[in-house]
Amino acid sequence: MNTDSHTGREHRADVTSSTNQHAQEHSHSRTGNQHNHRHLIRDVDLVVLWAALVVFAVFVTLMQFGVLGAQRASNAVSYFTPEPWISFAWIAVFALLALWAIRLGNAKRRPHPVLRTPLSMITLVAVLIALCSIGWVVCWHVGNAPGAVLCIIAMTLLSWQEGRMAVHHDSSHWAKWAFEVLGAWLLVETVIDIFRMVTSFMAVDGVVSAVAQSIFTMILAALLLGVSCALKAKRHVWLFGVVSVWSLLAIAFRLMSVSKVTAIVVIVLITLAVLYMVVPWEPVSTILAKRDAAHQDTSAEDHDNDHEMDASADTDTASTTPSLTPPTPPAQANDIQAATSQQE
Repeated sequence: MNTDSHTGREHRADVTSSTNQHAQEHSHSRTGNQHNHRHLIRDVDLVVLWAALVVFAVFVTLMQFGVLGAQRASNAVSYFTPEPWISFAWIAVFALLALWAIRLGNAKRRPHPVLRTPLSMITLVAVLIALCSIGWVVCWHVGNAPGAVLCIIAMTLLSWQEGRMAVHHDSSHWAKWAFEVLGAWLLVETVIDIFRMVTSFMAVDGVVSAVAQSIFTMILAALLLGVSCALKAKRHVWLFGVVSVWSLLAIAFRLMSVSKVTAIVVIVLITLAVLYMVVPWEPVSTILAKRDAAHQDTSAEDHDNDHEMDASADTDTASTTPSLTPPTPPAQANDIQAATSQQE
């Protein structure tokens, strides 16, 4: 009987262990399926992201170097228009975006992924940027300046949002550099397109005032450089300044054949901004403050030394100067002392 009881307990233990083993296998299988499902979704997101970047690059290339840019180039001439070689900045933009996308693709194979949230939102914004780029290129090709301006404004805002999410997910320099350059470049393109649209509309009623264009060009250049200096000083963002300086140099070179005065003013503003952004002013100010403090200390010591020298000179003069009152004879002194004693 004891043997049968012992056998029953062993049987129940075997059944329990077998059940636990099946449950663990089922749990591992379900976890593996979920893991594979997440990897599949991320792969799809990355493929769509790369496709959006390729579409963006192709349409911008067709606009800058192909037939889709013909209508944009034939619009009314405006002062705030750069030389054609400024378009090579797009190469740096797409190269940085490609490096950022490669980093996103490699992040899923790390033990602790860089991304903390799903990639779907970043991919969605990238698709919207690609669609806006198509609208921007097509609108300029057919001569729809307001539509092109709306598309470039939407692209700029979406790129800033994309950069914000990318930096939140990946705090490395790759995300920062890529979207700092993209955001700054799209902002410059926005200003150029708005200036071109206003100039083309004003040219319909007559000749656009050269003085007004010159004034607005200098104001816009000062604003761009001011924003660049502020970002460098407050947030240590220097790529925005690089893009702004590159763009304004291209504009200044073009203005040399249109308005030399405006070009010289823009170049002077660029020089001042570069000096402000490049020179390490904090160490320089510290050194100057130390020199001022040392100079003040030296001046104070010299002043004290002068006072001491004046006082010692007065003392020496008093000791060496002869007394004007003649000395009292001893007999007369005794008489004076006796008279004083009798009065008392």
